[in-house]
Amino acid sequence: MVTNRNIKKICNTAVEFLENLLNRKAEGIVNISMEEECWKIHIEVLERKAVPDTQDQFGIYEVKLDDNMNILQYRKIGMRKRTEMFVEEED
Repeated sequence: MVTNRNIKKICNTAVEFLENLLNRKAEGIVNISMEEECWKIHIEVLERKAVPDTQDQFGIYEVKLDDNMNILQYRKIGMRKRTEMFVEEED
């Protein structure tokens, strides 16, 4: 059974992994879903700070975990400026 505590643990595990790997702070989680026996989490990371901040560049990363909190995969799925909406392309 999925609980709020489980989802929080899944998100924290994915964020901690990505922050340690990239040596950058995650700005937020934009999506979490269960797909094909794994959790898929999309996380935004500030990759380039700009002035004005409307030109900040965010990388959007996908991290996949199994139910035991093992990282199965990660990949960068896109970029966006602060003022733009990210739309995920279908595979």
